[in-house]
Amino acid sequence: ELQEQEEPSTPSTQPSRDMMLTEDDVDRLEDEVATLQSMYDAAVVHKHALKEQLSTAKQLLEMGGEVMNNMKPLRQQWECDLQRVTDDESLLANCVVAAAFTTYLSALPPVARDILVDDVWRLCEKNGLLLPLRAVFR
Repeated sequence: ELQEQEEPSTPSTQPSRDMMLTEDDVDRLEDEVATLQSMYDAAVVHKHALKEQLSTAKQLLEMGGEVMNNMKPLRQQWECDLQRVTDDESLLANCVVAAAFTTYLSALPPVARDILVDDVWRLCEKNGLLLPLRAVFR
């Protein structure tokens, strides 16, 4: 007598009762899939927008770095200029010329102003005032 032995059923080959779906479940599952698909699509759009923002931010950061590197020599030049301008005697000469210009020369024609400003600078130099390298009205 040969007895037929039943092969044990595995969960992957036979669905359990809990896993059985009915016709009514199809509509619900389709709605759920559509909802998940729209969420996925929105996430993809958001991802692309973030990529664009990141790319723009990287470009701005790169350009900002270049500007900073280009400004280094200018900063040294500005510091030297600032030292020259803040020297008391240079500042005094600039103040004398600016005061003379606004008080006496502003109403004159441009050619006459230029001549008189040069005369004031010569007077400053003659009286021992240190003339700045970058003087006003020169």
